Amino acid sequence: MTDQNAQTESLFEAPDLAEQQRMIEAMLFASVDPISARDLNDRMPHGSDAAEALVALRKHYEGRGVQLVKVGEGWAFRTAPDLAYLLQ
Repeated sequence: MTDQNAQTESLFEAPDLAEQQRMIEAMLFASVDPISARDLNDRMPHGSDAAEALVALRKHYEGRGVQLVKVGEGWAFRTAPDLAYLLQ
């Protein structure tokens, strides 16, 4: 195995998409600042796809009290705009 193959192969399979979504939820809820997809991916197990998990999470939260939104280069949970009056 070459050094390049060692970097792209893993002895373990990536977690399934649902588990990747859970990991991203945990990181985003715990963070004060938005987190980039790249930073999320760097913290997740080898073979994970943060971008794919973010798309699925964004759909999951559509129409709910919080939404997953892109803020600059990062991602964060924010209150649904139509419920902002509750926080004033």
